[in-house]
Amino acid sequence: MSFVEKDDILDVVEQLLCHSWPEEMDKISIPFPRLTYQEAIAKYGSDKPDTRFDMEVSVTKCCLGLGPQFAFQGCSKIARDCSSAAL
Repeated sequence: MSFVEKDDILDVVEQLLCHSWPEEMDKISIPFPRLTYQEAIAKYGSDKPDTRFDMEVSVTKCCLGLGPQFAFQGCSKIARDCSSAAL
């Protein structure tokens, strides 16, 4: 492979995994989801997010008046407490 770019390597790895995946397991879908560094930091607060769980980070102004507080959108207690507070 001459003049290889990042997407070329990712495509080869995806094809290799798809080909070598056991038949008795569910098929994997390609292409794999990709996030840019900026998207990962903005949505998950990490450059290596665990996207199996829907735990995106959101900024809220919470009840204590301490300014922006980081909370997971999936956390119902924080969302319930903050939704009743005057922002």
